[in-house]
Amino acid sequence: MGIVGFEWNSSAENHRQLQSQSSESLVVTDPPRDCSISRPEPRTMLPTIIASYPGSGAKMTWKLTRAITGVMTGDDFNHNGLVSKGQVVGIKTHYPSECCCDPDSFAPLLNVDQSVLLLRNPMNALPSYHNFFYEMEQKLKNHSTRAPVEVWIEWRDQQFEEHLATWLHVVKFWMEHHTYEHRLIITYENMIHDETGPTELFRLAKFVMRGDELASPEEDVPCVWDYIVNSRADEATRKGSKRSGGPMERPYSTDQLNRMIDELKALKNLYPAQLGQILEGYMRTLYRSQESMSTTFETVSESSIATTVE
Repeated sequence: MGIVGFEWNSSAENHRQLQSQSSESLVVTDPPRDCSISRPEPRTMLPTIIASYPGSGAKMTWKLTRAITGVMTGDDFNHNGLVSKGQVVGIKTHYPSECCCDPDSFAPLLNVDQSVLLLRNPMNALPSYHNFFYEMEQKLKNHSTRAPVEVWIEWRDQQFEEHLATWLHVVKFWMEHHTYEHRLIITYENMIHDETGPTELFRLAKFVMRGDELASPEEDVPCVWDYIVNSRADEATRKGSKRSGGPMERPYSTDQLNRMIDELKALKNLYPAQLGQILEGYMRTLYRSQESMSTTFETVSESSIATTVE
């Protein structure tokens, strides 16, 4: 049975119950107790779109979804051939971003009845996408290398406005494409944090499985989360997806920080109930970056004055 031939439907009441569970916490054991992760298999079912701006943790979320549900995932390019057969639990897409999707490939999926919107602070999502772009440009292995800071700055100053607009476009499209009852919003920041990650994963799994049983029991969710997030591997790939080199500072200009803050404020005003808390957190991070830049500038200025006096 192919995607186009499906009869799409969803239960609003199940979604409301799922949203009400979001305040419940699943605690990560220390150290994580052993858990088995079954190899995901194709399964005929109603899929869910998992949409994000590129650089927002889509591959990690893909691995988490497979591990916790036991069902294969796919993407809007149908690379593994399972999406067109209707045999995936989730379909990864960056639609409608012009950089990383094909509208013609995505067109048959417009009638999928529910979606997950995966958000990441644009301050971090843009440089993450740039790392991917840099790897492609340099013909490097995907998720292997972080671009040098000076390369990031050059790309940033040429592409910032375009990609901030793309980030906003992706968010607005998926906020409008499905109603509240047919959409789940998760964040990369919550997904990777040890205090919120297992709960975020559980919400995601219950939503995409539409009431069906998960491959892992609830008590194993923290263990599954820990294994996938910290190794970025799963039973389908047996390899991780972390870039080497550790985190690196990705600076922005004062004007660029202000632009992101202004756009997030406007977006918050559009969707105060659904995105307000998330965007407030993103703006706090941007404000801290502004303060850090100001402190650095003052320190450099004082040092310059002292040197001149000497």
